[in-house]
Amino acid sequence: AAPLPLPLVWTQHVNEVYVTATVVEPRDVHVTITDETLQIECSVSSSPSSSSVQYRVTLNVFEPIDASRSQDYLTTVRGIRLRLKKRCVDGATSAHFWPRLTREKVKLAHVLEDEDELVDLADKAEQGQAFSEMMGFKMEGGITLNGRGDPSEIAQLLEREKRKLCSSS
Repeated sequence: AAPLPLPLVWTQHVNEVYVTATVVEPRDVHVTITDETLQIECSVSSSPSSSSVQYRVTLNVFEPIDASRSQDYLTTVRGIRLRLKKRCVDGATSAHFWPRLTREKVKLAHVLEDEDELVDLADKAEQGQAFSEMMGFKMEGGITLNGRGDPSEIAQLLEREKRKLCSSS
Protein backbone atom coordinates (compact mmCIF):
# COMPACT_ATOMS: atom_id res chain seq x y z
CA ALA A 1 0.00 0.00 0.00
CA ALA A 2 1.14 3.53 -0.73
CA PRO A 3 2.23 5.61 2.26
CA LEU A 4 -0.30 8.02 3.73
CA PRO A 5 0.40 11.79 3.74
CA LEU A 6 2.18 12.69 6.97
CA PRO A 7 0.22 15.37 8.88
CA LEU A 8 2.35 18.46 9.59
CA VAL A 9 1.96 21.58 11.69
CA TRP A 10 4.41 24.43 11.15
CA THR A 11 5.24 27.83 12.53
CA GLN A 12 8.13 30.24 12.09
CA HIS A 13 10.42 32.80 13.58
CA VAL A 14 12.29 35.34 11.50
CA ASN A 15 15.22 32.99 10.83
CA GLU A 16 13.75 29.55 11.53
CA VAL A 17 10.84 27.35 10.54
CA TYR A 18 9.57 24.78 13.03
CA VAL A 19 7.82 21.72 11.61
CA THR A 20 6.10 19.01 13.65
CA ALA A 21 4.91 15.74 12.14
CA THR A 22 1.90 14.92 14.30
CA VAL A 23 1.85 11.13 14.61
CA VAL A 24 1.85 9.10 17.82
CA GLU A 25 4.93 6.98 18.55
CA PRO A 26 6.63 7.20 15.14
CA ARG A 27 9.16 4.48 14.31
CA ASP A 28 11.66 3.94 11.52
CA VAL A 29 11.98 7.70 11.11
CA HIS A 30 13.91 8.93 8.07
CA VAL A 31 14.36 12.67 7.51
CA THR A 32 16.02 14.08 4.41
CA ILE A 33 16.63 17.81 4.20
CA THR A 34 18.14 19.63 1.23
CA ASP A 35 18.27 23.36 0.52
CA GLU A 36 15.04 23.04 -1.48
CA THR A 37 13.15 20.04 -0.05
CA LEU A 38 12.02 18.35 3.13
CA GLN A 39 11.14 14.65 3.20
CA ILE A 40 9.96 12.76 6.28
CA GLU A 41 9.09 9.07 6.38
CA CYS A 42 7.98 6.98 9.35
CA SER A 43 5.78 4.11 10.41
CA VAL A 44 3.20 3.93 13.18
CA SER A 45 1.52 0.92 14.79
CA SER A 46 -1.70 1.21 16.71
CA SER A 47 -0.79 -1.91 18.71
CA PRO A 48 2.15 -4.34 18.89
CA SER A 49 0.16 -7.05 17.10
CA SER A 50 -1.14 -4.86 14.26
CA SER A 51 0.74 -4.07 11.08
CA SER A 52 2.30 -0.66 10.85
CA VAL A 53 1.00 2.23 8.76
CA GLN A 54 3.55 3.99 6.57
CA TYR A 55 3.59 7.80 6.31
CA ARG A 56 5.57 10.03 3.96
CA VAL A 57 5.67 13.68 3.01
CA THR A 58 7.91 15.43 0.49
CA LEU A 59 7.70 19.21 0.23
CA ASN A 60 9.45 21.87 -1.81
CA VAL A 61 10.02 24.53 0.83
CA PHE A 62 8.93 28.12 0.16
CA GLU A 63 12.48 29.48 -0.06
CA PRO A 64 15.89 27.81 0.21
CA ILE A 65 16.99 26.77 3.68
CA ASP A 66 20.43 26.12 5.07
CA ALA A 67 20.31 22.32 4.92
CA SER A 68 23.71 21.92 6.59
CA ARG A 69 22.38 23.70 9.70
CA SER A 70 18.92 22.09 9.62
CA GLN A 71 19.74 18.41 10.07
CA ASP A 72 18.73 18.08 13.73
CA TYR A 73 15.35 16.64 14.54
CA LEU A 74 13.73 15.24 17.65
CA THR A 75 11.51 12.15 17.71
CA THR A 76 9.06 12.02 20.62
CA VAL A 77 6.03 9.88 21.46
CA ARG A 78 3.88 12.67 20.00
CA GLY A 79 5.69 13.16 16.72
CA ILE A 80 8.80 14.41 14.97
CA ARG A 81 9.99 17.99 15.49
CA LEU A 82 12.35 19.77 13.11
CA ARG A 83 13.97 23.19 13.06
CA LEU A 84 14.85 24.48 9.60
CA LYS A 85 17.21 27.42 9.31
CA LYS A 86 16.10 29.98 6.73
CA ARG A 87 18.73 31.39 4.39
CA CYS A 88 19.34 35.12 4.40
CA VAL A 89 19.16 36.32 0.81
CA ASP A 90 20.38 39.38 -1.07
CA GLY A 91 22.71 40.56 1.72
CA ALA A 92 19.91 40.81 4.28
CA THR A 93 20.81 40.55 7.96
CA SER A 94 17.77 38.37 8.62
CA ALA A 95 15.35 36.25 6.64
CA HIS A 96 11.72 37.22 6.21
CA PHE A 97 8.43 35.56 7.06
CA TRP A 98 7.06 32.97 4.69
CA PRO A 99 3.41 33.20 3.63
CA ARG A 100 3.28 29.37 3.41
CA LEU A 101 5.55 26.36 3.96
CA THR A 102 5.62 25.18 0.35
CA ARG A 103 6.79 26.84 -2.83
CA GLU A 104 3.61 25.76 -4.60
CA LYS A 105 0.54 27.92 -4.05
CA VAL A 106 -1.59 24.90 -3.18
CA LYS A 107 -3.48 24.31 0.07
CA LEU A 108 -2.43 20.89 1.38
CA ALA A 109 -4.98 19.30 3.72
CA HIS A 110 -2.25 17.61 5.78
CA VAL A 111 -0.13 20.78 6.29
CA LEU A 112 -1.41 23.33 8.79
CA GLU A 113 0.13 26.58 10.04
CA ASP A 114 0.03 26.94 13.82
CA GLU A 115 -0.90 30.63 14.00
CA ASP A 116 -1.48 30.43 17.77
CA GLU A 117 2.10 29.27 18.29
CA LEU A 118 3.38 32.03 16.00
CA VAL A 119 1.64 34.69 18.09
CA ASP A 120 2.80 33.00 21.32
CA LEU A 121 6.41 32.88 20.06
CA ALA A 122 6.31 36.56 19.13
CA ASP A 123 4.93 37.49 22.57
CA LYS A 124 7.61 35.46 24.35
CA ALA A 125 10.34 36.98 22.18
CA GLU A 126 9.35 40.44 23.32
CA GLN A 127 9.83 39.21 26.89
CA GLY A 128 13.34 38.01 26.02
CA GLN A 129 12.71 34.24 26.12
CA ALA A 130 14.43 31.86 23.71
CA PHE A 131 12.60 30.43 20.71
CA SER A 132 14.84 27.40 20.59
CA GLU A 133 13.96 26.35 24.13
CA MET A 134 10.25 26.56 23.43
CA MET A 135 10.72 24.08 20.59
CA GLY A 136 12.98 21.77 22.64
CA PHE A 137 16.26 22.65 20.94
CA LYS A 138 19.58 23.82 22.31
CA MET A 139 21.68 26.75 21.19
CA GLU A 140 25.04 28.39 21.87
CA GLY A 141 27.21 25.28 22.23
CA GLY A 142 24.48 23.09 23.71
CA ILE A 143 23.22 25.51 26.37
CA THR A 144 19.50 25.18 26.86
CA LEU A 145 17.79 28.37 27.87
CA ASN A 146 14.82 27.83 30.16
CA GLY A 147 13.39 31.35 30.11
CA ARG A 148 14.44 31.97 33.72
CA GLY A 149 17.67 33.75 32.84
CA ASP A 150 18.34 37.44 32.62
CA PRO A 151 16.26 38.74 29.67
CA SER A 152 19.10 40.94 28.43
CA GLU A 153 21.49 37.93 28.35
CA ILE A 154 18.90 35.88 26.49
CA ALA A 155 18.35 38.72 24.02
CA GLN A 156 22.13 38.92 23.43
CA LEU A 157 22.32 35.15 22.81
CA LEU A 158 19.43 35.35 20.36
CA GLU A 159 21.09 38.25 18.55
CA ARG A 160 24.37 36.27 18.28
CA GLU A 161 22.43 33.27 16.90
CA LYS A 162 20.77 35.56 14.36
CA ARG A 163 24.11 37.02 13.25
CA LYS A 164 25.65 33.53 12.97
CA LEU A 165 22.75 32.36 10.81
CA CYS A 166 23.02 35.27 8.42
CA SER A 167 26.80 35.42 8.30
CA SER A 168 27.08 31.78 7.26
CA SER A 169 24.89 32.13 4.18
